[in-house]
Amino acid sequence: MSPPTNQRERDHVIPKSKGGEGTPENGQVLCRECNLEKSNKAP
Repeated sequence: MSPPTNQRERDHVIPKSKGGEGTPENGQVLCRECNLEKSNKAP
């Protein structure tokens, strides 16, 4: 299930701090809580 629109955040699958690119292929949508929990961890 998708989070409400006002709680969606764009995230880098591989964080930019870990060498990830700012491309659509490296992007995903997460809820705010999940994005904060993930922080800059790589998959």
